[in-house]
Amino acid sequence: MADLQTLARPYAVAAFRHAQGAAALDAWDTALERLGAAARTDAAQVVIKAPQVPADTAAGVLAGVVSEAPDGLQAFLRLLAEYDRLALLPAIAAQFARLRRDAENRLDATVRTAMPVDDAAAQSLQAALARQLGREVSLQFEDDPELIGGVVIESGDIVIDASLRGDLERLAQQLH
Repeated sequence: MADLQTLARPYAVAAFRHAQGAAALDAWDTALERLGAAARTDAAQVVIKAPQVPADTAAGVLAGVVSEAPDGLQAFLRLLAEYDRLALLPAIAAQFARLRRDAENRLDATVRTAMPVDDAAAQSLQAALARQLGREVSLQFEDDPELIGGVVIESGDIVIDASLRGDLERLAQQLH
């Protein structure tokens, strides 16, 4: 069977184009994020996968988690249900968010460090990344004592490993 990301891509692109055309990116992003989270729950998985639950019913149950559904969302959910694609909602939500960040020229990244980073260093790193990547950069910091020292920056497929642990692992590979 095809990869979930591959199956989700055309749905995410269609939802993004609709939301962008309707100037409703915020509403669609929020709704899809909630739907993706709901679809991951065990209760939703039972409803989604149960053959005795009609597609419209499954779509309606999931639609209940969105308090203010943007225009077109109900039809989108019915379409997903009709083609047995409701389980793709988490992947669709993630891809929609990525498409939005790309369109807005933003990058969200996680920065893992061996020790907590002070505000000045965090701002300096954020400014350097923004300058290097030519995008607005938003960073989330996490402590990871296993790094020994240095930093690992991750955003989607981008990984910058400037940690002592990474350096030691690369050195060990060169020696073998």
